[in-house]
Amino acid sequence: MRLTRVYLPHARDVGTRLALGSEAAVHLGRVLRLANGSDIEVFDGHGRAFAARLIMARAGEGEVELLAERPAIPESPLSLTLLQGLLRNEKMDWVIQKAVELGVQRIVAIATERSVVRLAAERSERRLRHWRTIAINACEQCGRSVLPQIELTSLAQLLAGALPAQRFVLQPRGAMTVDELDTALAQAAVMIGPEGGFSERESRTLADAEFRALRLGPRVMRTETAALAALTALQMRCGDLAGRSTERD
Repeated sequence: MRLTRVYLPHARDVGTRLALGSEAAVHLGRVLRLANGSDIEVFDGHGRAFAARLIMARAGEGEVELLAERPAIPESPLSLTLLQGLLRNEKMDWVIQKAVELGVQRIVAIATERSVVRLAAERSERRLRHWRTIAINACEQCGRSVLPQIELTSLAQLLAGALPAQRFVLQPRGAMTVDELDTALAQAAVMIGPEGGFSERESRTLADAEFRALRLGPRVMRTETAALAALTALQMRCGDLAGRSTERD
């Protein structure tokens, strides 16, 4: 029987008791109706997992006890960064959820010239919190113990920061295919445009920033489909879906 998993970022020492957040307590107590004393699994978001016991969960509060550290599911040998043009709410939520399940290490939502969604500062913070909750829930479901980093930025700010040396932008007529990638690739970033695509100026900027145009096949996909197809193809070629060792080079 699969254990219920709970994210507790402050999980450290076996034998300690930790308070549950109100949402987690409600989920365990009211939604799942777990009885006091039920076995669960706790993870800290940084790669550690623990066998734990639910002490109690009621009225929006709860407590768990860490019983023993257990081996966490290894991360993919391919450290993937998804650079996703900002999408409408439900589509962005879906891409984040599935990207976490596919083993992505970092997800960056990028406001572009043709992004349909425009977020003011206050709304941006709310969306980031919402996306992090989705990522936590996805980790709880899929068994990961590493919580991916999630960011929201502009294209200019993104390019001013650190990115993997191997970086790609998905284009239907790109010159390169996934089959041409080195199967021992350790790090990569893949850029997916928003619903309206990139402007000509943005495309030139990406080319100047040494993003190589990558194509997946003859069909033009919707952006949310393209993101997950690209991540799957990269993991199949260079990551754990190809059966590579989980020990990074």
